[in-house]
Amino acid sequence: MSQFHDLPEEIKLLIFQHLPPQNLKMAVLVSKVWKVIGDIPTVRRIGGYHCNNCFSTVEPNLLASVLNRLVELFVVDVGSNSGKVALTSKQLELLLTATAKKTKIATLEIGGTDLFKTSPALFASISNVRHVMISSLGYARSEVGLKHVEALFKAITDEDKPLRQLEVSGKVVSEEDP
Repeated sequence: MSQFHDLPEEIKLLIFQHLPPQNLKMAVLVSKVWKVIGDIPTVRRIGGYHCNNCFSTVEPNLLASVLNRLVELFVVDVGSNSGKVALTSKQLELLLTATAKKTKIATLEIGGTDLFKTSPALFASISNVRHVMISSLGYARSEVGLKHVEALFKAITDEDKPLRQLEVSGKVVSEEDP
């Protein structure tokens, strides 16, 4: 029977990449080699765990550039205590702008943010992500307008977009609603 240290480096890396953040934190304590593997940027995930508003002061363009390179991203509004990456409105806008051009994000969850304030065309940039979840996280603010949904559907039908799964548990509202 093979030991972990006998596995090829690529397999070790894949194993570490699939560990949940809590397990990864514990695994890097096992040995120096495991710590080196765990510290590889593709293994480390950026998250707001134990860190409310950690990214609110980061320069928006820099943050958008870094977040746009992640495979999974879970975003909430600054002030949320959900353990997800909290972004200011400006940071979210720049992230969506970067996503419109090119993104590595495959799974994007946006919750507790005021998406209604983004332009419909910018909102449609989420069509470049394979799996999108828009959730209210208990906030009434996770609203998207009908024009946002129309822009998203138009982007999907006009071009070959990677979006394959869309979940909306927030509220879709008419622009005439207060």
